[in-house]
Amino acid sequence: MDDAAPAPALSIVLPAYQEAANLGPLLDELHEVLVELGLERRVETIVVDGGSTDGTPELAAARGCRVLVQQQPGYGEALRIGLTAARAPWVLCLDADGSHPPACLAAMWRARAEADLVIASRWTAGGEAGGQPLLRRWLSRLLNSCFRTVTGLAVRDLSSGYRLYRAAALAGLPSRARGFEIQQELLLGLLARGARVREVPLRYRPRRHGRSHARVLRLGLAYLGLLGQLLLARCRVLDGGPPARRWPWVLGLCALAALAHLPGLAGGWLHWDDDELVFANPALEPLGPATLARIFDPRADRTAFGSQYTPLSDLSYAIDRALAGTAAPLYHAENLLWHLGAVALGFLLIERWRRSLGLGLAAAGLLAIHPVAVEAVAWISGRRTVMCTALMFAAMLLWLRWRERGGRAAYGGTLLLVLAANLAKQAAVVTPALLWLADRTALPRARRPAPRHSLLALLPHAALALLFVGLGWWVGRREGILTGMGAASVDPVQAALLPLGRYLGMLLWPAELAPSYAIVFASPAHHAGALALGAAVLAGGALLALCSRRRVPEIGLGLAGALIALLPALVPGRPQFVADRYLYPVLPWLGLALGSALLAVCAPAPAGGVARTPAAPPALARLLLARRAVVLVVAVGLAAVLAARTAAQSRVWRDDLTLWRHAVRLDPHNAVAQRMLGLALARAGRLPEAEQALRQALAGLGALADARARAVRAQSWLELAWVLEQLDRPGEAARARRAARELAAAGARDILPAAAEHRRPPERGGGAARGERSRPWR
Repeated sequence: MDDAAPAPALSIVLPAYQEAANLGPLLDELHEVLVELGLERRVETIVVDGGSTDGTPELAAARGCRVLVQQQPGYGEALRIGLTAARAPWVLCLDADGSHPPACLAAMWRARAEADLVIASRWTAGGEAGGQPLLRRWLSRLLNSCFRTVTGLAVRDLSSGYRLYRAAALAGLPSRARGFEIQQELLLGLLARGARVREVPLRYRPRRHGRSHARVLRLGLAYLGLLGQLLLARCRVLDGGPPARRWPWVLGLCALAALAHLPGLAGGWLHWDDDELVFANPALEPLGPATLARIFDPRADRTAFGSQYTPLSDLSYAIDRALAGTAAPLYHAENLLWHLGAVALGFLLIERWRRSLGLGLAAAGLLAIHPVAVEAVAWISGRRTVMCTALMFAAMLLWLRWRERGGRAAYGGTLLLVLAANLAKQAAVVTPALLWLADRTALPRARRPAPRHSLLALLPHAALALLFVGLGWWVGRREGILTGMGAASVDPVQAALLPLGRYLGMLLWPAELAPSYAIVFASPAHHAGALALGAAVLAGGALLALCSRRRVPEIGLGLAGALIALLPALVPGRPQFVADRYLYPVLPWLGLALGSALLAVCAPAPAGGVARTPAAPPALARLLLARRAVVLVVAVGLAAVLAARTAAQSRVWRDDLTLWRHAVRLDPHNAVAQRMLGLALARAGRLPEAEQALRQALAGLGALADARARAVRAQSWLELAWVLEQLDRPGEAARARRAARELAAAGARDILPAAAEHRRPPERGGGAARGERSRPWR
C-alpha cells in the first residue's frame, strides 16, 4: 500500500487454497460493496495462501492484495496469520470460495457500532443455508445446538466464518485451534472478556467452482474435541450467568436420570413392604378425613405404616391408591418424578452454593445415574427416601436464597420445607446441620452480605429437628422397633463404624447390590477387622479433607456433607443394618467431592467458585489440555458404565422372583433372601423349589439366637408346613408345625396365632414376613 494512502479502516482476511477460479469474482463483488460503503480507498485485502499451485497467490497479488504464505497447515493457522497482519481497527474474515456473499457486508458494517463482533448467521431470522450439502448442513445444526447448550450462549451460528471483528477486542486473545473450530474458540474468548456480539442474516450460497476443502469427519471430531474442553472449562469461562443458562443442564440431567431408571417403570409391586405398606394397607382408604387423621396422628397405631411416623409419604400412597388402585405404573412414575426433582434441586443447590456449574453437574450426575439409588427409585416403598431428599435440597436451596436476599416468605418457606422433609422421613433431622454447613461456607453471589443473624435463624429449624428426633424415639419405643437385636444391638460406636467399609465397597463397585445384606461375622477377628476398616474409612476421609482444605476446599465440604447425610443410617435400631437407600442422600455430596477433585486436575486454580482463569503458559496449557482430555474420557466412560449398570439394576426390581433370585445368587447364605425367594416361588406355584429355599433359610436362621430370629424361624416353619401340605406330605408338614410351636413356647415373638393363615398360598409373603421386614435384626 502507498505511504500517502489513508490508514485502512477495514482489513479483509481471505484464507485461500486452490481458489483461483473463485477469488477473482469474489474480489469484484467486494469492490462493488466497498464502493457503496465509501471504503474502496480505505481497505486492505490480505490473502493467506496455504500453498496453492493453481495461481491463487499470483492472481491475488495482481489484484493488489497482500499475499501471506502459510507455513503450518490448517484453517486456524491461516486465520491467525491474517488477523495478526491486519492493520485496520476492523477486520472482516470470509471464505475465498464465494460461498459468503459480499452483499452481507453492508449490514455487518452498519451493526458494528454496537458490537465488538458481528457474525453473518445462517440460523438467525432471515438467514438460510440452502447452498450447503445436506450432511454438512445437519452437522452444522447439530454442533451449533451442542455448543449453545454447553456454553449457554444466545448466539445462533457459532461456526460461521463470515465475521467482522473489532481489532482491539482481539488484542492478546490466546488461540490454539488448528482447524475450523477456531471460530468457537475466538467467540468464547471474546465473550469471556465481556465483548458484545451481534448477528445479521446470511443467505449462504454454494461455491462457484471446485470442491470444499473441509473434511466432514475431521471437522466433526475437531468440534467434539473443543466441545469436551468447553464442558470441562464451562464453570470457569462463563459461570455466574443468568439462571436461564442452567435449565438446559437441568433438563439434560433429568433426561439422563430418566433413561437410566426407565426399566423400573415396567415393574410391579413387591411382597417386600409394598404389599403391607401400600397395596394391602387398610389404613390408607378410603381417602377422607378419618384416613387423614389416622395417617397424621402419631398416637395412632403405626403398625400399618411400618411402625414409623412418615405421614407425608403415607399420604402420597393414599392418594395413589385413590387414583390408581393397585396398578403399579402410577406409583413407579411418581417415584421417578421425585427422583428427577431431587436431581434437579441437587444440581441447582450445589451450583448456587459453590458458584460452579461443573460441580453442580458432578454432584447431581452421580445422584442421577449411580446404581445404589435404584432401590429408592424402583422400589415403591423407597419413596420415603426420595421425597425426603428432594425436600431437604429444596429447603437448602431456599435457605441460600434467603441468605442472599432476605425476606420473611423465603425464611418461612425453609421452615415449611424442613417440616415437610421430616414428615416424609425422619432422616431429615440432619437438615439443620446441612443448612449450617451451607450457610458458613457459601460463596458470595449477590451484593447483599449474608445476614449476621443467620445462625440464630437456624434455631427454629434445629428445634423442629429435635422434635422429630423425640417423636421418632417415642414411636419406635412404643412400636418395639428400637429394641434392636442381632447386628444392630451393638453399641453406638460399633453400629456407626461397622457399615462404613461395606458402604465404601457399594459405592466403588456397585455390581453386587441387593435388597438385603447378611451382616454375619465369622469370628471375633472378622468383627475387629470390620471395625478397623470403618475407622480407616472415617480417618481417611478426614485426612483427605484436611490435606485439600486450602487448594480444593470442596472435597472436604463434600465429605462433610456426606457424613452428615449418612448419620441417620448409622444410629442403632435402624430398620436395616445396611441398605442401598441409606446412601441415596449421600450421593450428591460425594459427587461434589469427586467433581472438585477432577476439576482440580484440569486447572491450576481451585475448582470452586472460579469464574475465569488467566491464560496459562504454552507448556502448561498443553499439559492442562491433555489432562482435560483424559478427565473427559474418564468422566464420560464412568457415566456410561454407571448408567448402564443402573438400568440393569432397575430391571432386577421388576418382580419378586427376579429380585430374590438376584439376591440369592449374590449371597446364597443370606437367610432373608432365601426365605423371600421361597415365598415368591410358592406364590408362583413352584413348590419343590420353594421347599428347598425355605429349608435353606431355616438353616441360616438357626445360626441366630435372638428372640426375633426365633420368631422368624417359627414363621418360616409354618410357611414350610403349608408348602409340604400342598406337596401332599402331611407327616413332614406336621413336624414342621411342631417345630414352630416349640419355638413359640421358647419365647418367639411376632408369630401369627392362626395357623389357618398358612393353609392357603402365602399371597402376601406370610404374616411374619410383614412383621419381620421392619425389624433391625436384618
